[in-house]
Amino acid sequence: MLTYLKAMAQNRASRARRYLRGVARGFRLLPPADALSLLFNPSHARLFAPIAGGEEVVEGQRGIANTPERGQEFDMRQAILELEPNSSPLLVFSKQAESLAAINPKYSWWEDKLNARFDTCAKEAEKAVTKIKVGNQNLWAADDLIYITRTGETMRVTGKEGSEEVVVVRGVGSTAATIKAEDELMRVGSAAQQGALDKAARSRNPVEIVNYTQIFREPVDATATRLATRDRTQPRDWDRQVNHAGIEHAKDIEYAAMLGHPSIDTTGSQPRTTTGGFAHFATQNITDVGGEMTEVEFWNACTPAFRYGSQKKLGVLSATAASIITGYPRSKVIVTQPDPSLTFGIHITQMITPHGKILNLVTHWLMEGKELSKQIWIVDLSNVGYRYLDGGEGNRDTHIRHNIQANGQDGKKDEYLTECGFVYSQPLTHGKIVNITS
Repeated sequence: MLTYLKAMAQNRASRARRYLRGVARGFRLLPPADALSLLFNPSHARLFAPIAGGEEVVEGQRGIANTPERGQEFDMRQAILELEPNSSPLLVFSKQAESLAAINPKYSWWEDKLNARFDTCAKEAEKAVTKIKVGNQNLWAADDLIYITRTGETMRVTGKEGSEEVVVVRGVGSTAATIKAEDELMRVGSAAQQGALDKAARSRNPVEIVNYTQIFREPVDATATRLATRDRTQPRDWDRQVNHAGIEHAKDIEYAAMLGHPSIDTTGSQPRTTTGGFAHFATQNITDVGGEMTEVEFWNACTPAFRYGSQKKLGVLSATAASIITGYPRSKVIVTQPDPSLTFGIHITQMITPHGKILNLVTHWLMEGKELSKQIWIVDLSNVGYRYLDGGEGNRDTHIRHNIQANGQDGKKDEYLTECGFVYSQPLTHGKIVNITS
């Protein structure tokens, strides 16, 4: 017995010496244990990979900046955004632009716009004709002045005839000329008569735009036996699966932000809703280049989107389109490549348009395949938003639901869950360039 106890003591002392040598060489011991505790319980010592300098010593007061993140709660939504930010730029920038709670799965916004100024002549009219067939009769009222951009003639509206014509005085301060079909007509104001009665008011009602939140779910499931099995690789299998699920979850939301259509299905026991994305709402300023896109064509296609809204836009483009644009004369168009830490982890290339406005280009790696790989989307972030459901009884923004396995199941199941939607308002402030092949 004495011999056995001596052997045990020598064994523990040997383990302690190895432990101390490991600490001196910068090995980390988890959980922390000193040589004395190791003598009595050497199984506590677990040796990990070398770390330069050994354990970190915190001088002074402990705070968020000088303590390990693994011991702190963190923002799950932000963690998801940081997993692979360049695969979900619309999701990332939407949340940064405007992130608000929706109190109902159905939400809406209102859109209005100023009165139109342009129309077209629908039928040729000789210089003596005073009844002009137009494309949009509701655009015109008595005393309005019509400028014909091709000929320079100005006409004054005196009334309307039927449902398609306006009655005019020709050659107001100008020379009357034949108006051709499809000639552009521009409303340049009105000219009231001295002493006349007041003019009838004209106004527009805003239009309600409806969208819905959508439920996104991504589970991670494993048996208790698998969880208890030691892995030969790092990170552990469960941690790796959780990380992969988070990336896929973010991509699912990103695809909805890109290509979703708003809908509600009430045929089941409970409703099922889908959210609308950029492609659904951005229906204006679409330019089809039909193959090769020259530098002039690129800037011409950008111009309509910059006509309204912010002076700074986000250009979301495929890798193919990015290669084409960066092949243009760099001295003219590329200004700088900001630090990704200043743009929510996303790499952007900043360009100055010919009109002195800024276009931030982001390569979107999900814009791939036969059609999306040939497109550029111009997004006005001042008219973009993210909505997560939170009516006061539970926030449905991105989070993990832990231990949702069935009662009595010998295993573990967690789930990423997000119920959210998007806002893409004022389509005239956005744009798309399509069918780019070279």
